[in-house]
Amino acid sequence: MKNWKKNLANFFEKQKGSKREKEVKHSQEKLRIEKFYSTIVNPAFEELKSELKRHGRDVEVYTERRDFASIIVNFEGEEELDYSIEVMISPVHVFPRPVIHYTEWASSRRLRVEGLLRKGRQNYDISDISKEEIIEHFLNEYRNYIEFEY
Repeated sequence: MKNWKKNLANFFEKQKGSKREKEVKHSQEKLRIEKFYSTIVNPAFEELKSELKRHGRDVEVYTERRDFASIIVNFEGEEELDYSIEVMISPVHVFPRPVIHYTEWASSRRLRVEGLLRKGRQNYDISDISKEEIIEHFLNEYRNYIEFEY
């Protein structure tokens, strides 16, 4: 253990480099996420809003944040669906996750259900997701929820 001071200095030097790399990667991922919302999710929600309004629904889209978006659909004063897209960052992927909030009719409790955009293997990234996939997933969830409720 003659060189313990040198070993300790090397350890801390590596830590600094690793921290800088993580900060750069985090900054790059943040930009990718912002682009995902501005070019894929937000336009999908706006298209859905336009069509749902044509069918008599009251629709609110929340896209003010750069890292989150949601769409809430109401009909005749009742909430039909509260749907959002969140992004999860793992060591390997940055992937979108749909989240649905709804009120359980029997207990009036507010529940949160997290899901997956695709079936099967979940090794996709936000760069693999299209606006059409977001719309399709929303519509499937919307139809399932409405058919279950009524």
